Amino acid sequence: MIDNILRIIIVGPTGAGKSRYCNFCLRDESNSINKVSDSLDSCTQDPKSNVFNRLGKNFDFIDTAGNSDSNDNDIENLKRLVNYLEKLKKIHYIILLLKFGERLTGDTKQYIEALGKIFTVREFFCHLCIVFTKFPTNPTEEDLRTKNVFNLEINKLLKKVFNPTEIDNLPDNEIYYINTVFAQENKNYNEKNQEIVDKILKKIISTQELHNPINTENLDITGKNAKLRRELELEMLRKKIEEEKRRREIAEYEAREARIREEGYRMAYEQERRAKKEIDDLKNEIIKKEQENKDNIKNEKKKSLDSLSSFGSDLVHVGAVSTLGAVGLGLLGAVLTPVCPVIGPTIIAAAFGGGAAGAAETVVGGAMYGVAESKKKDL
Repeated sequence: MIDNILRIIIVGPTGAGKSRYCNFCLRDESNSINKVSDSLDSCTQDPKSNVFNRLGKNFDFIDTAGNSDSNDNDIENLKRLVNYLEKLKKIHYIILLLKFGERLTGDTKQYIEALGKIFTVREFFCHLCIVFTKFPTNPTEEDLRTKNVFNLEINKLLKKVFNPTEIDNLPDNEIYYINTVFAQENKNYNEKNQEIVDKILKKIISTQELHNPINTENLDITGKNAKLRRELELEMLRKKIEEEKRRREIAEYEAREARIREEGYRMAYEQERRAKKEIDDLKNEIIKKEQENKDNIKNEKKKSLDSLSSFGSDLVHVGAVSTLGAVGLGLLGAVLTPVCPVIGPTIIAAAFGGGAAGAAETVVGGAMYGVAESKKKDL
């Protein structure tokens, strides 16, 4: 037995074309691998395995008997199916095959109800696609209208039979329409409809990534085991919902805590920023006042030095004027000495005294001016 095989059971009422569909997927033009009958007589009694490789995967299409066959062995056929599935231990997918153009009769509904006793809601819906056979390759507008009606009817019937609950959250079942008649005129295996087969196989492959296979070790046709498995399913779903709710609550709580921490961090940052700004402002104010004091002291010193410099400059001018006056006075005394021997020398003596005083004023004033200007350069 191949381990990495995807096992799919092909179910449906007698006459839907299950055997022909399996042959079509296997590209068996002769329809000899699975015996095909165009009458209402069922050719398939025991489930038959059809292993093939396509799209890089191994598939096993299991052809099963329909209901209301010519031998009236519905119960026996279902028992054979259950026994076969128990030996497989698991299956990966279910293809429900129905015939296009025929309304969902009471026999078809009864067959689907029988499947509802074997499989649970989630087992059936999460691993199911519906295929209508004998769909025209070139459908008319009437065919397309009928197709829409069938889509509504089959979905309505499945929900009525299996009665899913709100917590099931089941996926929508894919519905395909196919023509499995080989194009004998050009031997091309009816490639347009072979592409539909590939779509179905890709759907089967993708389903394995979402759902575990169906465990078929504990099946029966009475519905008892399915009911027990269904109760277990619902309990697991409730737990899953509670766990999800709890995870959301924890996530919301952690999000709130994170927002609170973030707000606390933001407030602490703002307080730290304000405190730092206040300290910086205080430092700047102190530095500013110190600079103002320095500038004031400098200005006061400059004013004092300006006064000293100005005073020294004035004293130099006064000394210069005194010196010039003494020179003039000395000349006057020299002129008067021959004429007035008493007054002339007295004037000359006074001139010497005035010149000495003027010279002293000039020296002192120059010194004061020089010191003041030198100090001003150091400021």
